[in-house]
Amino acid sequence: MSLKLDGKVALVSGSGRGIGRAIALKLASEGARVVINDLDEAPANETVADIRAAGGGAVACVGNVTAPDFAERFVGTAVEAYKGLDIIVNNAGYTWDSVIQR
Repeated sequence: MSLKLDGKVALVSGSGRGIGRAIALKLASEGARVVINDLDEAPANETVADIRAAGGGAVACVGNVTAPDFAERFVGTAVEAYKGLDIIVNNAGYTWDSVIQR
C-alpha cells in the first residue's frame, strides 16, 4: 500500500497537543515528515517521539508563532532537516486581548 504523502515535508504549528497534534500524527501516518511546533518543549518533543516510535520522521521547532523571526526559523528547520517544504498547517492559536469565555 502506497502512502499518500510519502516524501512530503509538513510544518504544523501548535502541534504539541490537541488538534495540531492529531493533524501531525495523521500527516506522519500518511508518510509525511513533520516539523512539530509548540510554545513548550515537552509536548513538542512528545509528539516527535510518538511519530518516530511509529516509524515516521519528525523534528521539533519550539517557539512562538507571533515572534517576528519565528517563521523564518520554522521554515529553515524543515529545509535543514528535510531539504524542502510541501505542506503548511497554520494551527496555532493565540489571543490578542482576552478569551471569549469568562
